[in-house]
Amino acid sequence: MVNDSSYLVDCGTGCVRQIAKAAQDRGITALRYTQIAGVFFTHLHSDHTLGYPDLILTLWDIRNQPLPVYGPVGIIEMTDAILQAYEADITIRTQGFQ
Repeated sequence: MVNDSSYLVDCGTGCVRQIAKAAQDRGITALRYTQIAGVFFTHLHSDHTLGYPDLILTLWDIRNQPLPVYGPVGIIEMTDAILQAYEADITIRTQGFQ
């Protein structure tokens, strides 16, 4: 936590469940999904990124503001690829069945 803002460093497998558990079971309110101010990726190895799609898809309907993401070269392409891979799901959830 920095100046009352929480940040994630990397998003490994299960990170979303662990964040929720810490916020709910342990009362760590700084880790509520709406309190996270940004995500930093140290590098793009799978053990540091496998939870990233889960984070994107879990937070998109909970947060009413974008989640800033910072990382090395390739993070924008990775984010775009995740959004493309889940495009049908996102469309159905935001616009209903067409």
